[in-house]
Amino acid sequence: MSVVRWTALGVVVLALGGCCTSGLCTAPSPIGVPVAWDGTGTRPSDEVRPVKRHRRARHEIVLGPLNAVAPSPAPVAQGGNPADAYAQQQSEAEIAEQELRQHLVICQGCLAH
Repeated sequence: MSVVRWTALGVVVLALGGCCTSGLCTAPSPIGVPVAWDGTGTRPSDEVRPVKRHRRARHEIVLGPLNAVAPSPAPVAQGGNPADAYAQQQSEAEIAEQELRQHLVICQGCLAH
């Protein structure tokens, strides 16, 4: 008798499980049919509005040059010697480096001249 009860229980479980997985027992209401509102959240009749979130830009895009310095005319284009232009650039770089060293001195007696 116990085997019959367990078999009947198994059949009932499979039948109810099949109904729930197929969606026959839990069918949603058709469109246009009013739905009862339980008071939580928004009403079913209200329109869904998308939430606008303001985002901060993570990166800044720079379109122009970073240092707003006008380029000096190249002496090569004016008919000069490329070696002279290179020497002039090197001397300007050395002058700028000397000025930078003077600005960055922390103590006067600790640097060897």
